[in-house]
Amino acid sequence: MNHPRVSIIILNWNGWRDTVEALESLYQVEYPNYQVVVVDNHSEDDSIERILEYCDGSLEVESPFFEYDPNNKPVKVLEIEEEELKNSEGEILDETKIAFSSSLESENNFEQVKNALSSKTPRSQVKNHLVLIKNHENHGFAEGNNLGMIYALKNLNPDFLLLLNNDTVVDPYFLDELLNQVGNAGIAGSKIYFYHDRDLIQSLGFKIRWSRGEMVSVGYMSRDEYKSRDGSKNYGNDLDAVSGCSMLIRREVLDEIGLFNEKCFLYYEDTDICLRAKRAGFKIVCADRSKLWHKDSASSKKISGTREYYSARNLFLFMRKYAGKKEFYTFLIYFFVFKFWFTAVLILLYHRETSAFGSYVKGISDGLKGRY
Repeated sequence: MNHPRVSIIILNWNGWRDTVEALESLYQVEYPNYQVVVVDNHSEDDSIERILEYCDGSLEVESPFFEYDPNNKPVKVLEIEEEELKNSEGEILDETKIAFSSSLESENNFEQVKNALSSKTPRSQVKNHLVLIKNHENHGFAEGNNLGMIYALKNLNPDFLLLLNNDTVVDPYFLDELLNQVGNAGIAGSKIYFYHDRDLIQSLGFKIRWSRGEMVSVGYMSRDEYKSRDGSKNYGNDLDAVSGCSMLIRREVLDEIGLFNEKCFLYYEDTDICLRAKRAGFKIVCADRSKLWHKDSASSKKISGTREYYSARNLFLFMRKYAGKKEFYTFLIYFFVFKFWFTAVLILLYHRETSAFGSYVKGISDGLKGRY
């Protein structure tokens, strides 16, 4: 049976506890032909040390979703500094030019590890390897993931790339089902459940309500077997976007449309790449038998200047880029008559965050002016 090769990219920033739980669930999946690339976005905590401890087997992982398996350790690590990936012009170098440094492997074993990662080998030779890219600054979600994807495309020869949030836990068969259901689509997402309510759906993908500039999450807050209003499950066959929480991208898509828009930094980069793919003729689908659980932590919803600025700015940049003229003007009316005032009350009166409100207004202004 043919098993397409998948490179899985996980972005970590000050979140090693989530990351090692995600990794342990990944190393227990049944699919035989995948590699894992973790990109650390210049964490300010001890993420690097903790991830390495997990890989050498000295840090056990507790989770309500699986039992820790000591038999899949050690995980052999290829550590790469961001500077080592690039030449003076910023171009990503070939893997053969990258120095290997790991507490788990000596330089004499570099070729063995490199070959296991870069050739089409069975699971027994691939599953317990990890590429760890260490960025020298926080590049945001878009560029951080791009660095991992560029490395994988140049060195690991994937048929698909899978972007996976670090605060997820995957079903052992989630990757098999993603590949089984992707069909001829360009991008496929998983069925995403809430981590703390196992059969409550968080997302099955998105349809865009252009008149309001809203990304409507299909199946949100529904119980397990969601069906569309007509009673069918065809909701997943023609989506506008899927979440960057779990996004399987066919290599040909990236060859044609490119990677994430790095100017986004944070928010809407996943919707942007899906819209570019869809307008290039690729289908966006939900593989609803591919299951994972997303923590969607409370910290991610905290009011902050960074969150409010980028969410507001990138919404307007996205609508300017993709909405039709009539849709854009309808969106502006809805936004400034309703949504702006609702958000203002939420930030100023409920959260009492005046500085975050200032960032929100600046984001709107920059977005209206088309400023990145």
